[in-house]
Amino acid sequence: MWPRYLCCLACLSLVSCSEDDLQPPERIVDLSPTITADLPVRMVGHALLSGIGARDSTEFEHLEGDESLYYLDSYITLFNHAGPHADAPLHLIPQGKAIDQLELASFFGPARVLDYRSLARTDTVSIAEIQEHNIQPGDIVILYVGYQVPTDPEELPVYPVLSAAAAEYLAELAVKAFATDVPGVDDVPRLMDLWAQGVTGLANLLPVHHAFLSREIPVVEGLVNLDAIVGEEDVVFVGFPLKMTGKAGDAGLMRAAALIY
Repeated sequence: MWPRYLCCLACLSLVSCSEDDLQPPERIVDLSPTITADLPVRMVGHALLSGIGARDSTEFEHLEGDESLYYLDSYITLFNHAGPHADAPLHLIPQGKAIDQLELASFFGPARVLDYRSLARTDTVSIAEIQEHNIQPGDIVILYVGYQVPTDPEELPVYPVLSAAAAEYLAELAVKAFATDVPGVDDVPRLMDLWAQGVTGLANLLPVHHAFLSREIPVVEGLVNLDAIVGEEDVVFVGFPLKMTGKAGDAGLMRAAALIY
């Protein structure tokens, strides 16, 4: 089903393949937004950022030379959960792996794009709906719901999410990664309500994150431009996260793209 993708893997494994099989994709679709000062609030909204103690903005500091020798160097303070990024197990599991401990192969492979833009914002995607797509072990599943950033600074993000059963199904199937256009794969208002009630535990509060991260399956959030790949049958996802370690490796920002064959 994925001849060029499989041949690329073969070449990486030093297995011979012909030049014809190494033709470039028909097109490459950028799945990442431009990093600007307002990226966090532009992708997540103020209410959620404020609720977890995060800042609304990216910070830039520039060092510039004078007329004797011009140069420009920059320091950038980024929030690693705004824009396309991969959650590592360490994000929510105290002794979990950091992003640098996950295999790069987890972030490259054949993708199945599931278009659920027709759902209401408070709907969930059931296990039966997921099973209709004949997803295979090793697939990278991209759930596209048409996420809209809150315009009211007091409004939490609301969007369709996988049901807990659907997430468990995909995780047990051993998909390679789960990706989406939303800023977080769980139901944010539900999380905040349960948290306020004193409910504890990752499986109770964030069941979708739990299903994947407890099995060391990366969760990729914050993709854009997914409308450009809906309906394509031969898609390869690639998005390698920054190689951060320790506490800084709870997630990894990435330049994500879809290769269309």
